[in-house]
Order: sequence, then structure tokens, then C-alpha cells
Amino acid sequence: MSSKLKSILITTFLTTIAIIIIYFSWGDLTQFHLWQTVDTKLPALPNLSLFKIIHLLISLPVFIYGSFNVVFIIEANSKAHSSNLNPDIIIKDGYYGKVRHPMYSMFILMISSFAFAMSSWLTIPIAVGLISLLMAFGLGEEKYILIPKFKEQYLQYKETVKQRYFLWYHLIILFMMLAFAIIGAFF
Repeated sequence: MSSKLKSILITTFLTTIAIIIIYFSWGDLTQFHLWQTVDTKLPALPNLSLFKIIHLLISLPVFIYGSFNVVFIIEANSKAHSSNLNPDIIIKDGYYGKVRHPMYSMFILMISSFAFAMSSWLTIPIAVGLISLLMAFGLGEEKYILIPKFKEQYLQYKETVKQRYFLWYHLIILFMMLAFAIIGAFF
């Protein structure tokens, strides 16, 4: 097994374990859970309910997808940097050939899936705040670092790669989790 595959598997495994540990350590704050009026407690597992399991089963693959892809994006991103934090080149292939800020998009997917897994309306404003920060960083990075440094080259790249953060299927996943959570807040 290659060292790259090992690091991907280890990273994915550790992030999955982390979300499960945090999920179960969240406690029984039932007054903040979504789906309060229609949820069914599972007799064999007192801290679990039907909708908590549904939330976990939906969000865990999204979280794993994000953490798995972050490893590849970090590797691709390292090609653009020599020793400083600012990039030396614009990457135009792989992830960066589809989305201008794939690292931000994967982190946004991971934060969204984590908040969704918690099945609590308390995590929604926290997730919205973190996602807003990431999006602001992405906008700031383009405006204050990338465009001034690469000028016309970056503007051409922006013209070629229209998507700043998400591909269409990322948006569908985010919308479905958001819609499910909003509906759950009313039940």
C-alpha cells in the first residue's frame, strides 16, 4: 500500500472517528434536537433515536467525502507554493480545473455535514457562521492576494473556471441537508 493511500485512509478514518465521538458526546440535549415531536427513541440505545441515526447516516458519507478529498487538494495545493503562504503559480487542473477554491468547498461540506449530524438547531448558527467566514476568506483571497499577484492570468482563470466553491452536486447535497434540517425544526 502506498504512503499516499495510507495517509488518505488514516485521515478519513480519524475524521470519521472524531465525528462519531463528538456525536455521542453531544449528550442528551433533547430540547434542542430537530424532529422532537415525531422522533422515536430506540429502546436498545438510549442516546439514539430514529432521526438521529438518519442524520448520521446522511452526514457521515458527506463528511468522509470532504475529508478524503481534502488530502488530494492539499497535495495539489502544495504544487502552487514554494515556501511562503502565497501561491507562486495558478493551478488549473484537477480540482482547480473545476472549482477555484476546492479546499474551502470541502471544508464547507464537512462543517455542514457535521452540523447536520448533530441533529440540533444549536449547530445551525455555528455552522452558518463558520461557513460565512470561509466564504469571506475565499473572496478576500481572490480580491487581495490572487488578482493583485497574477492580474490578467487570474482573471482569465476566473473566466474559464466559473465555479468559486461548489459543483452542482455539492449544492444539491447542501440544499438537501438544509431542507431536511429546516423541516425537522418544525416537527
